[in-house]
Amino acid sequence: MDRIFCLSDTFDSNKKMLENLDIRPEDILSPNDPDAIDKIVAEIDKERDDLLEYREKVKRWKSFNKKLDINNLEYITADLLEFYDPVTRQFEPPKHRYNGRKPSSVGLSRGIFARLALCLFRFPDHETFQELVQG
Repeated sequence: MDRIFCLSDTFDSNKKMLENLDIRPEDILSPNDPDAIDKIVAEIDKERDDLLEYREKVKRWKSFNKKLDINNLEYITADLLEFYDPVTRQFEPPKHRYNGRKPSSVGLSRGIFARLALCLFRFPDHETFQELVQG
């Protein structure tokens, strides 16, 4: 899972149990915040936009790379500068935090924590697990 959004005012009390999920602090929102859902949607839209931008850059990179003649750089163009990394002094392909794959996200809310805890730990028998899950 790439991102987990959490709607909870009690997340800190469950922090130890959920620490292996690597939930970003900025992805923990209060359910009392009237803009919480809009903020989550905006973040997911931002992830989508980053992916679409990356894919466009890859198309430009492939076109640029076909035309690139490293031995004949008479003219510096904006295309050349887009892919030039001054730190490495190399032309480099675009990078994406998920290497170009679609990001996956999930949302948790306060009532889900108890059931999630049950999924994270093993119980001695199946019946005990079912009783706890069904409440």
